[in-house]
Amino acid sequence: IGTLGGRGQNPDSSDRKTEKLKDEGSSNSGGKLRRSYSCLNVAQMLNQEEGGPSKPKDEGFSVPVPKFDRKQKPMDIVKRDFAGVWGTTKPGLTGLRNLGNTCYMNSILQCVSNTEPIVQYFVSRDFEEDLNKYSDTRGEVALEFAAMLQQLWSHQYKSISPTDLKATVGRYKKEFSGRDQQDSHEFLSKLLEWLHEDTNRIKKPSKMPEIDCSNISPHEACKKFWRSFLERNQSIIVQLFHGLTMQTTTCQDCGFKSLKFQEFYNLNLFIPEDRNKISLEECLRHYVQENSIDYVCEKCRSSRGAKQKVEIVKLPPILIIHLERFLPDEQMISRCDEVRYRKKQTYVSYRLTGLNLQEFTRGDENKYTTFNLYAVSNHFGSLEGGHYTASCYSKQGRSWYKYDDQDVSQMDSSRVESTAAYILF
Repeated sequence: IGTLGGRGQNPDSSDRKTEKLKDEGSSNSGGKLRRSYSCLNVAQMLNQEEGGPSKPKDEGFSVPVPKFDRKQKPMDIVKRDFAGVWGTTKPGLTGLRNLGNTCYMNSILQCVSNTEPIVQYFVSRDFEEDLNKYSDTRGEVALEFAAMLQQLWSHQYKSISPTDLKATVGRYKKEFSGRDQQDSHEFLSKLLEWLHEDTNRIKKPSKMPEIDCSNISPHEACKKFWRSFLERNQSIIVQLFHGLTMQTTTCQDCGFKSLKFQEFYNLNLFIPEDRNKISLEECLRHYVQENSIDYVCEKCRSSRGAKQKVEIVKLPPILIIHLERFLPDEQMISRCDEVRYRKKQTYVSYRLTGLNLQEFTRGDENKYTTFNLYAVSNHFGSLEGGHYTASCYSKQGRSWYKYDDQDVSQMDSSRVESTAAYILF
């Protein structure tokens, strides 16, 4: 769910409310920075977080043109075979061939491919300036991901095969190497983790320190944690997708409050089992509601329990919401004594435009509170015989499109909301 542009039945309406990513501004020395979707430097990021000057950009989305390094030797060029099926399409409307139960991967790749700043950053090859050769994948996932995006946005093919990307991610996580069906949320988690590490400007980040909250206010503790996080994590993934939550645990006996901070790239929303239909707002209220828990106080050592509450401190420019449809079924045990999972078919209703999350956030300092939907990863069927697709809004086509592996077709916006919705962008 993004703040980068309007979506829905009338995406080009002049009176729609949208929020833009802030411009980088200028450095303290007065020099101008190159316009890029690269992550801002720490000083600028913190300056904007604390209310420093920033100017909104009002730019339409145009398809980026890849840069070519004329100094690159032929032996340095990696040969890739996307097995493209020729056919002129609008940019970004190219399908991905199923390589054997890889619909989970294709669904996520198409959702991420329709994230405009990601396309600009990787297709233009700006990411190469930030490439981190010290990451776990030594930049390989970012390179293969960028190569695939360039083909998806070349408007030359009806479909391509993401063979090289699948082989690369399979080398670093064996579950993605075979032909078994996997969870699209798990793939999204690893993909964003790899892309962050591959483009993190802090090449060898140190471990996050413990934040001492004993003598400062929760507000100052939040700022201290986020500053420490940004000092170690500077990538376009952090800049676009990462937010912050604060968990407060209050002792029922002495009233001592324990604070725990957690950065996130998506919100995992629980779906109540006793409901056939529920709204996204109701799921969010459940997420932030206060609960009673078993607890031994670290100060008075009382075991009378505590009240616990999670608050959203910082929302990112682009919010990803994961609807927890799959849950362990303890009554179904496999032969290997593994707990099987079952799927919740609950209908979760949600807005295509104008989702306001102000009531679910702590304080009133969030710059991004109103969001518009632009992509959905869908899961149809059961765990035993399921299938993933993606529904994405295309600015090039000025419409919603269904991405079903290699097939891409226009769809009515009324069909975007369904019981199959699994991950919302």
